[in-house]
Amino acid sequence: MQYRNGDEVPAISLRGLGAALRRQAVWILVTTSLGVGLTTYVVLRQRPVYEARATLRMPEQQNSQPTDVLAALSGPSTVETEMEILRSRTVAEAVVDSLGLRVSITEPRGVPRDSLFGSLHVAPTAQSGTYLVRRDSTAFSVTSPNGLTAGSPYGMPLDVGGLQLEPLPLSPEQSGPTAITLSVVPTGAAAEAVRGGLRVTRPQANAGIVALAYQSTDPVLAAQVVNGVAQSYIEQRGHTQKLTYSKAVEFLEKQVQTMGDTLAQAEQALEQYRRAKGLIDPDAQASDAVRRRADLQAQSDELEQQRSALWTVVARSRQPAESASDWTSLVSSPALASNPAISTIVGQLITLEGVRTELRTRRTATDADVARATSQIGALRDQLRSMASATLQTLDQRFNALATTISQSGVQLSAVPEAQLQYARLHRQVELNTGLFTLLQTRLQESRISEASEIANVGIVDSAMVPSTP
Repeated sequence: MQYRNGDEVPAISLRGLGAALRRQAVWILVTTSLGVGLTTYVVLRQRPVYEARATLRMPEQQNSQPTDVLAALSGPSTVETEMEILRSRTVAEAVVDSLGLRVSITEPRGVPRDSLFGSLHVAPTAQSGTYLVRRDSTAFSVTSPNGLTAGSPYGMPLDVGGLQLEPLPLSPEQSGPTAITLSVVPTGAAAEAVRGGLRVTRPQANAGIVALAYQSTDPVLAAQVVNGVAQSYIEQRGHTQKLTYSKAVEFLEKQVQTMGDTLAQAEQALEQYRRAKGLIDPDAQASDAVRRRADLQAQSDELEQQRSALWTVVARSRQPAESASDWTSLVSSPALASNPAISTIVGQLITLEGVRTELRTRRTATDADVARATSQIGALRDQLRSMASATLQTLDQRFNALATTISQSGVQLSAVPEAQLQYARLHRQVELNTGLFTLLQTRLQESRISEASEIANVGIVDSAMVPSTP
């Protein structure tokens, strides 16, 4: 048949289509049957995968008081930070050790542990490799990776190369595998496997709730891993919190002792001067001009101390982020106590540098966690330098204005006895030291109560249940 142009094609007729299907009916039937058969085979061979889930309540970020040394040392923690800790290798390694996850069943595949073993534990020093377990109705034997074989009757677990186990005996009908192959891997590899299978999510962005999920062909093991990760995280965080409180108490005890000695010296100097000059009632003896001059001079001294402390902050903030700096001496400084923003940043720096120092004991400087901490320290130092510089400008203006006022009052105070002026200065120093000493004692008692209470600010909302369906 000829067509006048290329656009003219014959329409497909139902009769022609039916004839084509009849001619290829055998091939269509064979192909369909083969596809259905392969699909059925793959589905039947696929091992079911179970997922266990748990939810945790996380601590909320709180604003601490500027003079709260304990809060400055612990520092606020975000939910995102806690989620990274949940994913950490340290938490995973603790779960590996507690659940014996270094060992896995390679043959028969997909069979839960509790259906083959009455007990199965692996020591941290266990030799890595393949272990072969053979069992019958009365006894069992274990062959280690180096070829050594040991046997035992049921009821007496074997310890072979750090692998402690006792399989379940075979039934009289000989049901179940007689040979079981176990694989023991290093702790680091097992921990990375746990981290790879663990999912940590935040269901609601504005809620301090975190969800944990883990998938496994063994439903019991899936629930154990999720609950193990949650428990390991809570225990490690409690240990860290306890250590933080202990360090805060130790730090505050030293500060209270130092400030107590300073206060005693100031009181002694005041009493000696009063006796030497024969001052009975300095307030009645001194005129308003004397008290005003003493107050102005005391304010000038305080401003000078604050300026000196802020210059120290600026100098230390200019150090490279990789360097360590002792910020604890600045936490109780009156200059920082009067500036909540700077005090909070100094407290965060203390915490971050402490965390980085602890990480450096176990990791290198190129480690991701160490590098992240160093980057955060650098950002905080830049922010601290900017805030301290701005505050210094304000203090310089106040200091210059106060110096002018003091200079103008010098003529009026030329006749004021120097003894009364010096007494006012010494008395002012005693009052300042007394206030700071009382504040430190209050914080010390609060820290001791927190250390003894051991109240956790994280907890399990829903524990993981053994999933019943894949």
